[in-house]
Amino acid sequence: MILLKNHRRSVGPRFARREALGLTKAEFATLSRLSTPHKIQDFLALLPQNFEQSGQTCLSVREVLRQRRAHCIEGAMLAALALW
Repeated sequence: MILLKNHRRSVGPRFARREALGLTKAEFATLSRLSTPHKIQDFLALLPQNFEQSGQTCLSVREVLRQRRAHCIEGAMLAALALW
């Protein structure tokens, strides 16, 4: 595993507003707590793997938060939005 030198530092201020992202207060609060790459990785590591048993999926960030499961690209999209 490659870790960034300052992986525990905050990613800085967020500029996107909850309303502009179309998130609920609860969704935005969850993502706001993911303020460092380390916290994002810890959050994703706790999510069960999405094995797509009912067919291929590409869950939105909202659905990942609701269903509490993700595969690689779904987790990557959640991480990207958390950094936004």
